[in-house]
Amino acid sequence: PTSRRAKAIMMAEAMSMWHAPSAPATCCNFHSGVAQMKVLVGKMEKYTCAHGAAGRYDAQCASCGVLAAWEGRRREESEAQAQTCGVCYEERVVRLQAVE
Repeated sequence: PTSRRAKAIMMAEAMSMWHAPSAPATCCNFHSGVAQMKVLVGKMEKYTCAHGAAGRYDAQCASCGVLAAWEGRRREESEAQAQTCGVCYEERVVRLQAVE
């Protein structure tokens, strides 16, 4: 599973890309983003279920558990042992085995 730390990093990165005014009652932009995320999650909980909507990922970081798209397109790239994770920066992203 994806680690809690990796999830927090990804959420903070998403918040850093938002152009939203800070709420007057918050102490900083970070906590304003957290408050906005709470509101958004509350609304998203009411969305219709999206079974199987996890994405088309074929690799996963063995360190933090984040799913990824394997970057190799040429044969020599696709046979690489591991790639660098975009979240924890460990060189532990490996291709997932196909389940038949």
